[in-house]
Amino acid sequence: MKKFISIIFLCTLSCLHAQFENSNETLIKIGEKEISLNEFNAILKFNPRQDIHSSNPENIKNEILYSLIAEKLWAIHAEDLGINLEPDVIAAINSITKMFVRDALYKKMIKDQVTISEEEIQSGSNRFYNRRKVRIFFADNFNEITKLNQKILNDSVKSEDYSEVTFKFGDLEPITENIIFDLKIGTHSGPIKTEAGWYIYKLNGIDTVKITSAKEGIENQEEIIKKIKERKENSLYIDYTKAFLKGKSVDVNPQLFNKLLEKLTLLFNTKRDVFFSNQMQNNKSELEFDSQDVDSVLGEFSQIELKSDFILFNENPIILETFIREFSFNYFSIKPESLDSLEYHFAAKVKEYIKYEILYREGKRQGLENTEEVKFWLNVWKDNFLFQFTKNNFFNSDEFRKKYFSIDVSLNNDKDFYSKKIFDKFTNKTVELANTHKFEINNMLYGTIRPQNVNFVVYRYLGFGGVITGAPSVYTFTEWYKKWQESIKLNP
Repeated sequence: MKKFISIIFLCTLSCLHAQFENSNETLIKIGEKEISLNEFNAILKFNPRQDIHSSNPENIKNEILYSLIAEKLWAIHAEDLGINLEPDVIAAINSITKMFVRDALYKKMIKDQVTISEEEIQSGSNRFYNRRKVRIFFADNFNEITKLNQKILNDSVKSEDYSEVTFKFGDLEPITENIIFDLKIGTHSGPIKTEAGWYIYKLNGIDTVKITSAKEGIENQEEIIKKIKERKENSLYIDYTKAFLKGKSVDVNPQLFNKLLEKLTLLFNTKRDVFFSNQMQNNKSELEFDSQDVDSVLGEFSQIELKSDFILFNENPIILETFIREFSFNYFSIKPESLDSLEYHFAAKVKEYIKYEILYREGKRQGLENTEEVKFWLNVWKDNFLFQFTKNNFFNSDEFRKKYFSIDVSLNNDKDFYSKKIFDKFTNKTVELANTHKFEINNMLYGTIRPQNVNFVVYRYLGFGGVITGAPSVYTFTEWYKKWQESIKLNP
């Protein structure tokens, strides 16, 4: 039984920026490619370990090392064979590139612009330690809240029928928080409209909290500053996007939009039928458009249509084929019972795609694609995806193996034998690549790496939208290394 602990860890970019800034020394050189200490540490720390074979930290480190070397060897070979020019690969790498460039734009224009004054920290601290005990009154509509407000004024409402809650700094949206913290004890707010309904807040008292230890004081201070940063960042985001996107309008080809919507409607109707027929075995609550749907949708259009402009930018419009391929990387889903509103949801997703594209193009215009951090993460993800794409097709596509490797493995009734035969060919090819391209490990640097038993599964929330894991998932593949060592002994 594996003894390491796997933790789901949701974060912004701070943990990953810190990882990036740690060290960019070369740990392994493989042909023309390198694995930096940064990359190895990020993958060692944030890579999910479901298929790791060992529970010993040093063995885990070695397994990831050998797996990463194999990944780079295959990425080199895939580029040599032109697999990186496959449409699916281009679409994936373009989508990843756009996410990282948008994220760099967000960091430059918003995150790095956040400043906090001592007065803001003091104000937040006062609200954090002097918490408000509030009676909350709620009604569904304006008429009801008006009557309730009059009852409160006449002191004819039964307060015990309504809940009392204590709020500290950061618990509420700033507008509501300001209203509550400006109240005097015994007074109440006017009716406040929200998406859920109408509220009135009455201040019953103030609960002053004392610090019990220096550690608690430090933790509270960090929480206060974090909340102030989040609020200021959100405010800057709203102001920036509102100003930057103002007056920018991009049309879509209406004929292609309608036809694509028609094909998606047919696709999702089929998915819905399958969903309800397999409902007991289905853990998902929504229907998704995924990479497996791309080819079937593309097949519904002629080559002329696929090469036609769909997103009508004045410069470099996006053709229909590019949009469909990239669309599968932007996560589109809908509840089975909501298919009647598919047009609305799809139109909103196209609008979002256009917004993301405008922001990406601005980031590219500012040269953010060439920043060291963007280039670092792009290389990490590009090599990983190229390896995963090549491996998956090597194992599952006779056509792919014949096209790129001239390998023909006949499928017989013994599927286990068939799978082992392909795996052996994949392993032997990896040994061949290792002997061809060579690799060199900085053993002194490698010895300084101290793996942990705690494995963080990080989801990285990128600026302006997009979620990916903190590091690519590495396919655990160490069998080749033992064979390679044997080949070295035979042919020193």
